Amino acid sequence: MNSSSPAVTMKNPARPEVVPTPRARRKWNLRHARLGWWRRWWWWASFVVAACIACAACGVGEKREGIPAGAQTVVDVLTEDIGEGRADKIYREAADEWRRATTAEQNAAAIERLRARLGRVQSRTAIKRTQQPNAGGALDGHTLELIYQTSFERGAGTENITLVERDGRWLLARYFVSSDLLNP
Repeated sequence: MNSSSPAVTMKNPARPEVVPTPRARRKWNLRHARLGWWRRWWWWASFVVAACIACAACGVGEKREGIPAGAQTVVDVLTEDIGEGRADKIYREAADEWRRATTAEQNAAAIERLRARLGRVQSRTAIKRTQQPNAGGALDGHTLELIYQTSFERGAGTENITLVERDGRWLLARYFVSSDLLNP
């Protein structure tokens, strides 16, 4: 009998058992030993479940849904007003928090500086959208914070727009643009 061929035993004639030779056993063991921890699928399954839980935990307290229609309208009108230099309209239509934080003259100067250095908005890519039913603190009520990576006519920057909902209307509470072109 050849040492590489398996031996056949006949404990039950209807069902013969194949007993591998020592050489065949070594081949099998080497082939499966190379797989190592890959064979233990439950480790991989545990890792995947843990990773999913960790990723889900990162988004707790943060909603990343679409922007409400009224809020999107405010952002679009704000973009148009800044592009046209209508600082007085922005100031009049903003929330009380905006008017308490700045005067009409400071608002006009900031809008003009933004227009002069960066120009009009060309495109926006949403980075983060956060809605809070009751923010508390300085912003009382339902708030929506929008952070965009924005491309302007003369450069790029990050826009941070905070809106607050009052009596069913969205109002501008904060607006901030971060760009190297705005630095003195």
